Amino acid sequence: MFRIMFLFWLCVGFNQAATRLIPHVTSSTGGFTTRFTIANLGLGPRTYTLTAYDRSGTASMMVSGTIAAGKTLVRDRDSLFNQFPVSHLAVAGQDISVTASFRAMGTGTPAELHETVAASRHLRLLPGNTDLAWDGIAVVNLGETLSAVEVRQYDGEGALIDQVQPAALQQIAPNGKGLFVFHHEFAPVPDSYFEMVSDQPMAVAALRGSGDSAVLWRTETIDLASHDIAAPVAVTYESATFTAESGEQVAVELGTFRVKENRLNPVSRSLSLQFVRLPATTATPTEPIVFLAGGPGGSAVTSAEGPRFAAFQRMRAVADVILLEQRGAGLSNDLPAAAQWIQPAPDQVLTEVGQATAVATAFRAARDAWQAQGIDLDGYTTEQNARDVDALRRALGVEKVWLWGTSYGTHLALTTVRLFPERVAGLILAGCEGPDHTLKLPAETDQLLRDVETALRADEASAALYPDFTAALQRVLAALAVAPVTVTAVNPISGISETLQIGVYDVQLLVAGALAERNTLALLPWAVAVMDAGGFQALGDFFQQVRVARVNGPALNADMAGAASWARLRLVRAQAEQAWLGNAVNGPFQWLMEAGLVAPAPFAQRTPLQSSLPVLFIGGTLDGRTPLAHQYEVAEGFANARHLVLENGTHGDDLFVGDAAIAETMAAFVAGNLSQDRKLVLPLPDFVNLPASLFGQAHPSVSR
Repeated sequence: MFRIMFLFWLCVGFNQAATRLIPHVTSSTGGFTTRFTIANLGLGPRTYTLTAYDRSGTASMMVSGTIAAGKTLVRDRDSLFNQFPVSHLAVAGQDISVTASFRAMGTGTPAELHETVAASRHLRLLPGNTDLAWDGIAVVNLGETLSAVEVRQYDGEGALIDQVQPAALQQIAPNGKGLFVFHHEFAPVPDSYFEMVSDQPMAVAALRGSGDSAVLWRTETIDLASHDIAAPVAVTYESATFTAESGEQVAVELGTFRVKENRLNPVSRSLSLQFVRLPATTATPTEPIVFLAGGPGGSAVTSAEGPRFAAFQRMRAVADVILLEQRGAGLSNDLPAAAQWIQPAPDQVLTEVGQATAVATAFRAARDAWQAQGIDLDGYTTEQNARDVDALRRALGVEKVWLWGTSYGTHLALTTVRLFPERVAGLILAGCEGPDHTLKLPAETDQLLRDVETALRADEASAALYPDFTAALQRVLAALAVAPVTVTAVNPISGISETLQIGVYDVQLLVAGALAERNTLALLPWAVAVMDAGGFQALGDFFQQVRVARVNGPALNADMAGAASWARLRLVRAQAEQAWLGNAVNGPFQWLMEAGLVAPAPFAQRTPLQSSLPVLFIGGTLDGRTPLAHQYEVAEGFANARHLVLENGTHGDDLFVGDAAIAETMAAFVAGNLSQDRKLVLPLPDFVNLPASLFGQAHPSVSR
């Protein structure tokens, strides 16, 4: 259901940077078929409002309606707007996502335009092959006065070739729109690019069409104003000594530079970000290698101190290695400790909604407390982290950097490439989390459990101990669905002994968490066997660890802001209904994302990347957090990709030091000496000889 309101008598403006826009709607007489998809991503009914503008900036009508949870409304232009002259749209509605698709001449693949809240005075466009396609832009003036836009053409070396002030982009009224096709006024030059400079903030939609306009594509513009590629960043250095857990020491530089906590908030406080420079051991280093830790919330310095230190030492043979402490993490964390902690009711059986409610309650309380101290948690997002990475590059005084990320660090590296493609020399992605992989697929988790069973059966000793691993797990879950069990364990934060009601979701969380790394994966068959024998009390401390935690505001905010595409949300929910572990691999995050606790990042940040940058993907076949399927999906967009597959490799340390050849492969890749994919076979996790320090014996007994 929807209703239409005519606004001939009302002047409606949207000259605010946070306004959600569809910057271009094709003309009803232009030969394009235009459709709108309006989706409700919330958990309940949601109302949407579309305000239509003509090219002069006049608001002519509103279309409003209500959509049920999880439903999608699809309408064509004329049925939605009654053939009124609609040039562009403002969008309103919590949990509402609007997409416009344009199909030229009713055939071919449609180009899709998603909502944007971006506003810039300086944008760059990389054109297609002008022999085969044309490029055009729609510019909406978000300012309060007439807009004047200049278009400049540069060659591949950055030299100015030509500049014009197109008539179509001059005198654009506030809220109005101008259209411009580049080949109308610029001659084709190989490897050239265009920049648009305006005296008012502008929102831009870019489209590319085949020579006959039968096929359209949406293309990207690069915002140069907000991150100012060329501007230097002040940095201070002090000499320091880096000491690894092994006792080895390296003379390093500790660098400090400052950034805005929230670049979208003009009164935001500034942060001091720190990094450690491990100097290269070669006289001919490549561009610096910036290491991005996982999490979010992981410390790069801590990551390099332990067993991974050998890998960092090897990479110094080709370049300086920069350990960037991300905002809110490690040496760059200046937030006072949160008084709040996540504590679901111990005397109630835990559910996904119950856990999410506990997280949301603690997060809101911590956020309010920090806000009262002038701390803006909205600044802790992957996009802000990526802009910090480029600020670091400028602080280092170099044109390009290599990015070496692990887990969430790969997600951050890919976002940096999206925003700063010309400032990245290449990538190493260990345990790849792609743009739309914040939520994991429950079916992939089930498959990993089957793979663990296959590994157990391949070894005589483990097969004898655990003859029916997945069947035992299913028995445990089925029994708990009928009757929860009671265990007693000490709360790790309060120090108080508590009686816990353990149900299905507790076990699902415990198992999903154990799939993360080699040492916990090795314990999993034993834990399942213990529960199958009724020994839940032996796992009391583990159950507390999956229930109770301190609030890590920056990490929670970044994960929730990352969000997921509507297609991913639906796929995860559908798979969770059939999966052994339900949706536990994602904890409460899907519920929190759908509840809108944090504003989601723009949809465009979750779309696939296309790049010619060299990239080395490293992934393990037993990785329960970033499955190999993720890296192959992301690699489809990279023309110069290489893969290092670690047979029996898990998440975490395996991706660095599972084999000495991993570091050798990374160094060879950065040096330009890796010509083909590689595979290494790591040992299986030791499911039999569990650590005596944990159990007080070589192997815990399992009585049946």
